[in-house]
Amino acid sequence: MLPMQNLRLNPWFFIPYLIVLVTVAIYLSLHDKGDFLLWVNSHHTAWLDSFFMFTNALGEEIFAGIAVLMLIIFTSYGYGLAGALAWVLAGLTTQLLKRQVFADFPRPALFFKELKEIYFVPGLHINEHFSFPSGHTTVAFAICTVLALSVKNKMWGLFFIAMAVIGGLSRIYLSQHFLMDTFVGSIIGSTMGVIIFNAFQNYMNKWPAHLLNRNLLMTLRG
Repeated sequence: MLPMQNLRLNPWFFIPYLIVLVTVAIYLSLHDKGDFLLWVNSHHTAWLDSFFMFTNALGEEIFAGIAVLMLIIFTSYGYGLAGALAWVLAGLTTQLLKRQVFADFPRPALFFKELKEIYFVPGLHINEHFSFPSGHTTVAFAICTVLALSVKNKMWGLFFIAMAVIGGLSRIYLSQHFLMDTFVGSIIGSTMGVIIFNAFQNYMNKWPAHLLNRNLLMTLRG
């Protein structure tokens, strides 16, 4: 999933991500499906409700659109297209998986319906079906991976991995997904981001004078 050249391209993103992956994998191997969600659910506060309602947008169209626009303006048209393609394919892949392959996987609201009463943030629409994998998390990781690989200052990778993880955590806090849903979603999204970024970068490296290597600021300056 993460070949060594990508670790070198931005270790500030991929090393923390690998630590998160290993930690979550160990946790999942030792606990039942809903344990982490129930623990998070028991720590709701008004401030956290507002925070995670806001960060939930990290997996939605508005964040992805802004990210793609920033890539086009400040990095290159090629990286902008890579971000857009990662966004679209991440969304389509998760929809295919959750509706055709794992359609019988219930969301927490349905899973715990007869077992335990859980808290839901007021005003939030609660889904009951198509839990696995998390589409929001997949999109957040796909976009953040492209961003982390595209930026010149690689230390921004810490910021982007934090954004991606918070985006996934928001789905659990809002009782829309289980930890396993976000775990797998992150793998799908980051893998897709790496593959698409590398494909665009290889093409752009072969044709350095290609329009894809320019950005909007360069175009406006002539």
